[in-house]
Amino acid sequence: MDTQPRVITTYAWFRPTGAARRLRRAVLALANAGIPVDYVAVQPPELNHPRVTVHLIRPPRLFASSDPGKRSPGFWLWYAIAGSVKCARLAARAPGARLMGFTFSAAFTLLPARMFTRRPLVVFVRSDELLENVIKQVAWPLRMAFRMFVALLGRCATRFVTVHRQLGNRLVEALGERVRNKIVLLPNDLPAITPDRSKYRVELLRITRRTEPVFLVASTARFERRKNARLLLDALKDVPAPAHLVLIGGGPEGPALEQQAASLGIRDRVTFAGWRDDAADLVSAADLYVQPSLAEGMSNSVLEALAAGLPCIVSDIPVHRDVIEEAELRFPTDNPREVARLVTRMMQDDSFRNKAADACRKTADRYRFDWDTEVVRKIMD
Repeated sequence: MDTQPRVITTYAWFRPTGAARRLRRAVLALANAGIPVDYVAVQPPELNHPRVTVHLIRPPRLFASSDPGKRSPGFWLWYAIAGSVKCARLAARAPGARLMGFTFSAAFTLLPARMFTRRPLVVFVRSDELLENVIKQVAWPLRMAFRMFVALLGRCATRFVTVHRQLGNRLVEALGERVRNKIVLLPNDLPAITPDRSKYRVELLRITRRTEPVFLVASTARFERRKNARLLLDALKDVPAPAHLVLIGGGPEGPALEQQAASLGIRDRVTFAGWRDDAADLVSAADLYVQPSLAEGMSNSVLEALAAGLPCIVSDIPVHRDVIEEAELRFPTDNPREVARLVTRMMQDDSFRNKAADACRKTADRYRFDWDTEVVRKIMD
């Protein structure tokens, strides 16, 4: 048996979302710290490191699809069983192992390994998934089953690592006081980026087919209901020229958003840029960043905008109150007129925009720390 410390984790299908990119970074931080990692997946990210072992599990042909967004309930049931068995076997052979679930769903897959081998289980809580299931209109039987599994996690998990204080409070509300001493805080850090704004301003003008003068408003996301991008389109119709909205990303609501822009008569004032590897660089070349989400963990997109020195306005939800403390830079999630007012003021009032940019730069300083060292400590201590 392998008695050395190691970490076992699972994440079925890598997509370039904030949580998945953070998981990849956590895995590499562990490996760089000398800790072997077993990564169980159907499709993992690129993890070319000698201390990372990828364990691929192949889905039956019945569930095969190149698009993770089209995975059937049958696929996820199969993965829950196959992934659980694989993780439990790995844990049984490694007395020194720790289990790391980077989402509730991944933690559910690790529960059998925790229960049968008693290896420590560290669960990262990156968003209020109970609330998100309501926003996504998940069927109530599935929501009830999800709550039951979360309650089981509350009893079995060794530690919960949350990205902001409000999530810790939400866990205590949902699971009771018994979990309070299991909760530790690890916010996201700012990415180390040094954008070439002039270079990417040219690229942003090219893809938007705009010329100066123009006021470019950026937002990045996987477009689904909880990201609330519809609010931005409703607001844009009340924002005067030369404002132009750039939506970077994709997702199930993409086609509906394009239809909405056309029906509002603003299709020529919106660019749907799709997924971009250089999203953070493009955002740095915009004039304003807007995040209208109904629910979030800690948005990497907001942090990337802050790191680039961009003024930001965000929806008035718990995590955004933790990050952007200035109430005048937040807006209700259902008030497009307030969004339009803020965007227009940012565009027309240089003093207000400069004040907002200064506040955002001060916010950015709070999130400059060695996340890689901290994540290893939270998992291994």
